Amino acid sequence: MKVGFLVWNCFQVGHFAPLMAQFDSPDVIFTNRQPSALRDFDPQWLTRYGAYSRFVLETELHQLDGQYDLILAQDMPPLAKPWQHTKLVMTQHAMVNSKTANNEDWLTADVGLIYGNHSAQIISKMCPVVAAGNPRFDPLFDGTLDPRGLSQLKQRLDPSKKTILFLPTWDDPSSVHEFYKPLNKLGEDYNVIYEPHYVARGGTVPRDRHHKSLINANDVTNLLDTGPYLMALADLVVSDDSSAIFDALYCRRPVVLMDLNADFTTYVKIDPVGLEIAHVDRIGAVVTDLSKLVNTVEQTLSYPNQYQESNDVLVAEIFTQRGSCAALAAERLTSFIKEGPSDHDRQTYVGSAERSLIFENANHHALKLAESMDVFTRHRYQGYVKLEVKSILRGGIRRLPTLVL
Repeated sequence: MKVGFLVWNCFQVGHFAPLMAQFDSPDVIFTNRQPSALRDFDPQWLTRYGAYSRFVLETELHQLDGQYDLILAQDMPPLAKPWQHTKLVMTQHAMVNSKTANNEDWLTADVGLIYGNHSAQIISKMCPVVAAGNPRFDPLFDGTLDPRGLSQLKQRLDPSKKTILFLPTWDDPSSVHEFYKPLNKLGEDYNVIYEPHYVARGGTVPRDRHHKSLINANDVTNLLDTGPYLMALADLVVSDDSSAIFDALYCRRPVVLMDLNADFTTYVKIDPVGLEIAHVDRIGAVVTDLSKLVNTVEQTLSYPNQYQESNDVLVAEIFTQRGSCAALAAERLTSFIKEGPSDHDRQTYVGSAERSLIFENANHHALKLAESMDVFTRHRYQGYVKLEVKSILRGGIRRLPTLVL
């Protein structure tokens, strides 16, 4: 079975990495949606997964039809019309922001790869689904983390202190600026690691404002995906209305939530009935007064199992399993290809027209974006090769082998 992974940023590559290893010679298909989101990408990271690099303009994605059995994507590709010979697998990568995470884009998918039962109840109304947990954290549960990467992170930590991992969201509900205010106090007693949201990669807050007591995860180590490594080292996760909440619970890490603006009507992404809002009492301690953050962190670390029972129940509702999720996903997707989907009422009766309209709108937006975009991006192959992607694209779609050192 020939499989491709459609991506436009480093986070997506890392999220897909465990899945790549389940297929023979998969292609990682990079697009030009946001060239700056790939500036830190190193093609050598793909070597261990047996993957190939490929670069395609978003306006040329229709050419992929028939070249693959499956193409997996976290975002709906902006096609003028659906692929006829290649199945589109939309994949879940977050549990929050229901207004955007569970929108009409799922209608365009031939199948949805999702976390578990909670999402199935919503997304299965729009497309067939395959539930397999969260493959991103398989290396943590399966014991396959790269010891060199783990060692690089540990070198920046004081072994006598517990470690706080700060994982903020971006845009509307981000708490990143508020978190900086009590940071000096937290840094006295704890290791504090900050990983910017992938949309704000490079620093949501300008680098010259970084406190000396703050460790920016992206400055420490050269890893495709630092997420599983950070969870392995963290004693506590501080977050806001970010999908990192459920990543932490999935990895059995206690959570402290910063909720400094409860007026959800001002947010464009948050739904009051979403899990992160409606079931906040099952997640962890909530800080609504910034002056109480340090004390709340101390109390949570003193009693880390306070929410363990409710956390376990919540995780069981959301995720099919912990560990070996990539293998389960590959098995179920392979069965989907061989056996075909069962009838899906939504897509059978109204989905065709809706899918076409959604694709047409997305394609129109991509064409407008392409008019203003002059250069795709440049990748450096660790001093061995400098590849100007723009020149390759002029010659059409190319499939490039990942260099092996």
